[in-house]
Amino acid sequence: MKEKRWLVLVIASYVVLAGAYSWVVPLGESPDEVDHFLYVRYLVENREFPVMHPNAAENETMEANQPPLFYLLNAVLTGPLPMTATADFPLNACFTFDPFDGGRAHFYLHASAEQAPLSADYLAFRAARLVSVVLGVLTIWLTYRLGRYVTMSSGPIGLLAAGILAFNPQFIFMTASVNNDVLTAVLGAALVYFTVEAGQTPSLKRFVGLGILMGLGLLTKFALLALWPLPLLAIFLTADKKQPRRSVQYVAVVLVLPLLVAGWWYFRAYLLYGDPLAWDVHLQAKGAEVLRTTPLTLTDLREFVVIHFQSYWAWFGWLKIKAASWVYAVLAMWVFVAMLGLLLVSRDGLRQLQATGVGQWRSWLRKNMGVTAVLLSLLATGVIYASLFRYIQTINWSGYQGRLAYAAVAPMAVLLAVGWERTAVAITQLGRSQRTTGQKLWYSV
Repeated sequence: MKEKRWLVLVIASYVVLAGAYSWVVPLGESPDEVDHFLYVRYLVENREFPVMHPNAAENETMEANQPPLFYLLNAVLTGPLPMTATADFPLNACFTFDPFDGGRAHFYLHASAEQAPLSADYLAFRAARLVSVVLGVLTIWLTYRLGRYVTMSSGPIGLLAAGILAFNPQFIFMTASVNNDVLTAVLGAALVYFTVEAGQTPSLKRFVGLGILMGLGLLTKFALLALWPLPLLAIFLTADKKQPRRSVQYVAVVLVLPLLVAGWWYFRAYLLYGDPLAWDVHLQAKGAEVLRTTPLTLTDLREFVVIHFQSYWAWFGWLKIKAASWVYAVLAMWVFVAMLGLLLVSRDGLRQLQATGVGQWRSWLRKNMGVTAVLLSLLATGVIYASLFRYIQTINWSGYQGRLAYAAVAPMAVLLAVGWERTAVAITQLGRSQRTTGQKLWYSV
């Protein structure tokens, strides 16, 4: 009961902070927010999907290539609300992407009417931001549930993981804005959570749910395609040689249902652009400013690590407002400590597996839900970053942003919690061992 109260406190604190962000941060001042909202308004006003044009000036929104679920959700929830002012704000000519430049931090110029309480001029835009806050709450709750699987019941991991995510300043900032990465985070968390559940207690109902979730993911952001192998891995772990037809059923629903749910969108893109991903027309519209002109180098990778890490935790606006250097140093130290803990967890797991018998690894995983949760969290993080690595081979530094890994934001929070908890246990054990050794020496004297 006490743990639930703490969870309520964590979520309530997040809602207060995200609500404050959504109110204080000027509209459009998170990456691509205006174009995401213009997509929503286009759906409301035209009752049809926007079409992406290779000429940027012809586009109603530069996000027209994106799958529609996030925008449909917002169109339904915010469509009845007034929006009398244009959301296409004038650009700030003083803006540069250099965080050390003395120019104004705003990407756009803003009218004072934006801050008027419940102004009809911008009410729908502000309501769309609140939809994102609610989606942030769902992500935190799913992160908590995934973390609880690590300890099989109540314990510090779920609550710690929820807190890590809820108080990540960048997560608060992004989920207080209009951006499809927010729904991507929810569905990524749900896919990993329900895959762990299906891997422990498999049933046709659970895998049907995973198939539908995967389809919704493909209707939200193509990056979630990278998580599709996870349910197939769960089927492999639970396969019963005595009932092969059941496994075939599971595979069929996991492969076919996503296509039934989302296939129409990719077929539409193929008909319009000759490309189911609308990738080429997207790159043409974005122009040379986002394209990588040289092969990826070690210097580029170092730049990626720095920009991605900092913008994952605290780099606000259009990559304009940075935290102090010491903040990133402390965060890097915390992540390093968590990684040390994960190495200890890996060592513990290998020792347990050796004691059980390496040949029995599937049954060992089925019996250890916590290990399965950690393994699937690692795999989810790995495949999302593999996908992102492929992405930055085409896109320049603009593709380094931390939000582009939000499909794995929940499993990453769980992994950090697992690592910190294991490191704390190791330090405690070391302290006890040293005290015991000291007592033995004292008594021997």
